[in-house]
Amino acid sequence: MVLHEQKQKQNQAIKGDNRLLVIITVLGSAGRIRFIVHEGELVAAVMETAIKSYAREGRLSVLGSNLNDFFLCFPHCWT
Repeated sequence: MVLHEQKQKQNQAIKGDNRLLVIITVLGSAGRIRFIVHEGELVAAVMETAIKSYAREGRLSVLGSNLNDFFLCFPHCWT
């Protein structure tokens, strides 16, 4: 019985902790930015993570850091 309850708790934890791989391509950039976020993250938090990841690579000066200056689009909108 105890094992069954533990298994249920593990399954609930897994279901509630879905993660997504985010891949961002910045026009004019040398490469993509990839990182993992939780499913419930707000778009602003994901954008902030992207900016910080970009800054760690030393490429922040071109982009800036104001979230309102960015334009989001789906990959297929450029094709």
